[in-house]
Amino acid sequence: MTEKIKHTPGPWRVEPRYDAIIISSEHHTICETFTILGNAKANAQLIVAAPEMYRLLKDVIPILDNPHISQTEHHEYSKTIKDILNKIEEV
Repeated sequence: MTEKIKHTPGPWRVEPRYDAIIISSEHHTICETFTILGNAKANAQLIVAAPEMYRLLKDVIPILDNPHISQTEHHEYSKTIKDILNKIEEV
């Protein structure tokens, strides 16, 4: 059974504007952060990664709870986590 999510589904994207950065999905504005803040782009990157991080956390819990996890599965999740962190940190 698939669990119904309560937040706006991803992917989300960053849309730079003159005085703000808009975070949106395909059909909805999620939020905006004003560029007057020096860390606006970094905040936007973190917010945009939220749906992907949520999905990963939901997926990785059963794997971590499994004492018979293979090194291959461990490596795949480790790589996915690093990829998400790289997206967030590429400011």
